[in-house]
Amino acid sequence: MVCMDNSEYMRNGDFLPTRLQAQQDAVNIVCHPKTRSNPENNMGLITLANDCEVLTTLTPDTGRILSKLHTVQPKGKITFCTGIRVAHEVNTEKLTAFVNTLNGKDGTGSHLVTVPPGPSLADALISSPILAGEGGAMLGLGASDFEFGVDPSADPELALVSKR
Repeated sequence: MVCMDNSEYMRNGDFLPTRLQAQQDAVNIVCHPKTRSNPENNMGLITLANDCEVLTTLTPDTGRILSKLHTVQPKGKITFCTGIRVAHEVNTEKLTAFVNTLNGKDGTGSHLVTVPPGPSLADALISSPILAGEGGAMLGLGASDFEFGVDPSADPELALVSKR
């Protein structure tokens, strides 16, 4: 599940054009390589402001995720803990697995990328271990000269959404 902060703080302009738009770009960049890297990979989208809202349940359909992604508007205050509970359906087994995954084994667990204000969030993600595959190869990135790795002739709707 991708948990997206849509609190009022996402209107700030320390990431261009706003924090919310930078997050939308980041989700767009992460979504395609992760779902294409394995046919069993699924992604979902949840917003963390106010009562938290599941926008899409787990799905391999990146178009569905991206269409919901662009409907997200800033509102209220972030409720991170509630969002994590909703994302894991208060299932102790799943929550334990989630924590174990974050802790990782021998440095192979999760990756934390800290991006200072100003630079592009998308550029930081592209060069981070989040999108690196086995041996450091980028998952679905770099092999294409198209913006966000999307060939407009192959998927015109996605290319249109990516430009917004």
